[in-house]
Order: sequence, then C-alpha cells, then structure tokens
Amino acid sequence: TLAIGDKSFTLAQAGTTGSVTISPTAASAPATGATGSITVTPTPTDFTTWTVSTPPAWLTVSTTGNTITWTAAPNNSVAARSATLTIGDKSFTLAQAGAIGSVAISPTAASVPAAGGTGTITVTPTPADFTTWTVTTPPAWLTLTIGDSSRTLSQAGATPPPQPSATDSGSINGTDASQTLTLRFSHPQDFRQLNMLNVLINTALYGGNACYIAYSQPAGVLFLVNDGETDSGLSAPLILGSTATVQNRQCTVHGTGSSAQGSGDSLTLTLRLTFSSTFTGSKVIYTAALDQATGNLGWKTLGTVQVPAAPLPLPRTDPLP
Repeated sequence: TLAIGDKSFTLAQAGTTGSVTISPTAASAPATGATGSITVTPTPTDFTTWTVSTPPAWLTVSTTGNTITWTAAPNNSVAARSATLTIGDKSFTLAQAGAIGSVAISPTAASVPAAGGTGTITVTPTPADFTTWTVTTPPAWLTLTIGDSSRTLSQAGATPPPQPSATDSGSINGTDASQTLTLRFSHPQDFRQLNMLNVLINTALYGGNACYIAYSQPAGVLFLVNDGETDSGLSAPLILGSTATVQNRQCTVHGTGSSAQGSGDSLTLTLRLTFSSTFTGSKVIYTAALDQATGNLGWKTLGTVQVPAAPLPLPRTDPLP
C-alpha cells in the first residue's frame, strides 16, 4: 500500500502456481509385499498444499513432509496388479507381481483291495484363484474324474459377474528370434474394465526364467518379470510405441512395433519380441486377465511359438594356408 497525498493505493500480486517433481515415478513390488518411498520436490518451495490420490485397498500411503511412504500388501492372487497415484500434478505407478500357485491335497495316499475301489481327493489351491493346476495322466487301470466345482465355484441361483477373457487373434509373425505376437483380450462390459493382462511364454506354466509380461491397461505401461522366481521383481515400465526396451535373459520387448488398441469390449495387444539365443525350441503361450472388479480369467493356453536356435557357422570353403 502506498500513501499518495492523503490517499492510499494498494497493489495485490498473485502467487506462482505450484507444481511438484517426484522421484521415482514408478516402482515394482514382489507378490510377498514391499515398502518404498517417493520424494516430492515442490516448486516453489513453500507450495505445501499438494495432495495424493486415494490408493486401492491393497496399497497404504503415508506422508511426512515431502516424503511419501507406500506399503503394498501381499498379493493373494496369481495375477499381477498395478496402481497409479496422482501426486500433485504428477503420476506414480506401482506394479506388483502375482503369487506363485500351489495346492494342498487330502489325503496324500490311499489303498484299495484287489477287487478295486473308489475314493476322493480334495484339492485346496493357494491362492484361491489358482485354477490351472493339472493332474498327470493315470495308468490304464486307474480312472480319474475331476469335478468342475474343484476349479470354478458359483452360488446356486446367482448370476455370475462379467469375467474378462482372452482369445488368440491368430497372428504370430516371424520365423527367427524376432517375432510379433498379437493377442486379443475382452470384457463383456467394456475393454476399459480390463486391469492387468498377463502373457507368459515358457515350456510350462511356470513364471521363473520365462518371458513373462504384464501389461497394465489403466496405466498404459508394460512390465517384464525379472529372471528367477516370479516374486523377483519387475522391470522398469515400458510405454508401448516408444523407442525403449525391457529385457531379461529370455526375451526383449521392444516399445517400437508394440501397441495396445482398445475398442468396444476388446483390446488388441501387439508385442514385438526378440528371444535370446538360450531360450529356444517350442514354447507355450499362456495368458491371464484381471479386471477392475478383481474378476480373474485364470491362466489359459492360447498356442505355441517356435523359437529357432541360432544358425551354426558353416565350414570354411577357402583353401587352408
């Protein structure tokens, strides 16, 4: 305020619009759960009114000053999951690997008389959505019947909720170590109801030492499971269509040539892959899909891909010295 003669003049100036930078912008957690932190740097320094969006139930967040601490609860599902937090004007994405499925059986042994007999085995999967357990082929003298209720349980008279699905769109292009795989996922309501889409390429349904890919539809980023067991963590997030890549010892996923296109109730996921020289032979393609309401497709076998071995060097044809 200025005094001008016997009058006053007042000038008011607006403050700078606050913004933040965050580090890191993404993280991964194993299925067993994890804790991490995010450093928030506000601009200007007195911008203290930035907020954090509400996380999902499995993720807890606390703020002390300019540090955010997050804790991911154990993932009691075989499907990976992700969450995106809005911090001020920035986004942070956390991806968590799915649990490795196992079963308990009761009893573990039985005996029958020479005249024959009948019995039952109760299978209890852990986690509960691990529905892809299998039974080895019995000998000719033994007959096994697997009831549907051991894999899919529903309440009598109730309408089951909409479930995601995965179907092979029939496109595997390439005959060498570099191949393009196209998959189609769908949801009866809308493709935006899809959450985490999993693609596992290996000789069997095992996530360790595999080309194991998790695409987060809400976040629009892809992760590759690291080498070793499935709870060994995830790669940095890959934006499809970018020039970046993510890789483990089995495969490399290229951002260039990869895409996710959604329309109506379906989403087409195109993956440009390069397999390593040690990951060769016939591989099985498995997929699983999780929707926003935790509906789970469970693992499904979609087909096979042949990864050729590196060509052997030809014998020399020039004269020996």
